[in-house]
Amino acid sequence: MDILLISHGPFCNGIKKSLEMISGNMENVTSEEFKPGQNPSDFRNILAKRVEDLYNPEKGLIVMCDLKGGTPYNTILYLVKDYPKLKIITGMN
Repeated sequence: MDILLISHGPFCNGIKKSLEMISGNMENVTSEEFKPGQNPSDFRNILAKRVEDLYNPEKGLIVMCDLKGGTPYNTILYLVKDYPKLKIITGMN
């Protein structure tokens, strides 16, 4: 099962690097950051493409997010309706 890490700024990239420092290369874990000043609709388009590429209808997809209620969370919540086996976990740290 693939895991997508999303966050405000590069936090998700740092989490991924820390995981790889402990466990080695993690090919099934990717990250996508909401950059400072980025338009939320642009982020939605980027995230929609990333989810489309990663989603497997048999296995599903886990999306871990930094903060419930923020732009990354709200964006993935908007997309979840099209992916029945997409699971969101908030409070990533």
